[in-house]
Amino acid sequence: MTKQVKNLKHLQSEIDSALSLIKNKGSVLNGDGISKKGLITGTESLLERCRSIVIAKQKAKPSMRTIHHFACSGGTLISKCISSMPNVFLLSEMHPYTQMFPPSGKPLYLPTDIVSQIKYAKLPLNKELSLKLFTNNIVTVSKHLRKIGGTLIIREHTHSEYCLSDMVHKTKTLISCLSSEFNIESIVTIRDPIDSYSSLVKNNWVTFNPQSFDEYCKRYLCFLEDYADCSVFKYEDFVEEPIEQIKNICKSLKVEFCEDFLDIFPLIKLSGDSGRTSDSISFRKNNVPSYIKNEALKSSHYHLFCDRFNYRNIL
Repeated sequence: MTKQVKNLKHLQSEIDSALSLIKNKGSVLNGDGISKKGLITGTESLLERCRSIVIAKQKAKPSMRTIHHFACSGGTLISKCISSMPNVFLLSEMHPYTQMFPPSGKPLYLPTDIVSQIKYAKLPLNKELSLKLFTNNIVTVSKHLRKIGGTLIIREHTHSEYCLSDMVHKTKTLISCLSSEFNIESIVTIRDPIDSYSSLVKNNWVTFNPQSFDEYCKRYLCFLEDYADCSVFKYEDFVEEPIEQIKNICKSLKVEFCEDFLDIFPLIKLSGDSGRTSDSISFRKNNVPSYIKNEALKSSHYHLFCDRFNYRNIL
């Protein structure tokens, strides 16, 4: 007898034993054995059991809060206010493998920045390794804060995701790398694109192609489609009613709210302060160049943005 035949006979024996066990189990349950549909009656659906296991695992995962917005859209100011809440610790402008850092040229002295050192050393598969290190570090920080009663919030550097390359990669990198470890609560903040784009031009931060206002609005809409399941807060509403809007943001993020943030936020230091230097929350006049206004009038994506979020800056 060949080895293959022996294996087949052994497999048949195992199957027969399993069927016998199922029949016996069915008769113990209700005496009816296996139902007409081939399922053991009186037992819980396997699908339901799997669903219960998944739900239980989700409940067991800790929470993570994330904030997402485009550059020059008031995100730093809003983040400072959120960071002023009791026991909140905010990590600012985070991204696992942004193209913006480290900068090209002579390597910088970065003794604690492992990810940048990996890029300098040109390690194989450095992107995958950077993602793993980033995730592990966030998990470690989160555990540390939970032990002392703190809450971790991550402000993503969304500019790296949508406004650097010629192509928009709809990956939601931060959410993707953390979702296996955390139940994630996210919010999005926006500003009238004509104002944020004007500041982007002023700072010489337009690096995508084509370098046009319509392309910028197209990327903005792409970002908002990716985060369509998140609560969206307008910068303009925040400036007009800061207490009410921050209260709503805290509710969305499931963070304790405290009105004292108006006295505390000026003391918070975060990266990304691209424009505002005042400690007051108020509207600032943004001088929009005439050529950008002309582009806006012709931009189909800007019209879509305005219709969706009720902006009527120049239209």
